[in-house]
Amino acid sequence: MPLKYKWECLTEACPEQYDVFDEQGRQVAYVRARWGRVTASCPDFGGYMVFDDDFADDGMSGCFKDTDQRNQYQQLIEDAIDGYYVSLNK
Repeated sequence: MPLKYKWECLTEACPEQYDVFDEQGRQVAYVRARWGRVTASCPDFGGYMVFDDDFADDGMSGCFKDTDQRNQYQQLIEDAIDGYYVSLNK
């Protein structure tokens, strides 16, 4: 499934980080993978955390193990971003 948002890589490892933008070029999330956790926060709302999960068993990883894992988490994070913004517009 193609990604809905534009993911701009800030750093590739230790931590792996992204700014995520919508179609209008507005930043909708900041994503960070570090210490075996991946988090996504929405900058427009005081950094509200919309996603937080362990992605590595070792608790030390600062990047995804491969493209498949990265793609899986990108989809999960996009779903979380969508859910958060939909809940704000109710």
